[in-house]
Amino acid sequence: MAKEWGVGKDRDGYVNCYEIECGDLRILDLNAQDFINGTISYRQLNNAMHLGKLGQQFVLKSRKAFEEIKFIGSEIAESREWYAKKMLRDTTARHDYFSVERNRRRRGDLYITQIMDEEMTSDDPRLR
Repeated sequence: MAKEWGVGKDRDGYVNCYEIECGDLRILDLNAQDFINGTISYRQLNNAMHLGKLGQQFVLKSRKAFEEIKFIGSEIAESREWYAKKMLRDTTARHDYFSVERNRRRRGDLYITQIMDEEMTSDDPRLR
């Protein structure tokens, strides 16, 4: 999917390739602006990240994490191959997200304010 986001209309791009060993790292998977803004719950965020196979994004915060990441190369992304895929995935994901997840709430959903107020950590079973 990185190749899709690396291209523009009639503009080739490239993607960097990295590896990271996560075995000894603490990870809390929080993504998406609507979640950070408190608009959607953690459950809705997880569902939204699977719409259109959106994938994952990572933020490295610790010195240990930066020590574990390794650049392994880069690859060319050709616009003629990847731009149409990018636009189809984006349009489909946006449609699915806005028509299904954003407006659906369930009792017991976790929101960012509760996660912060209760100082939940990545090993909290409610975040699984």
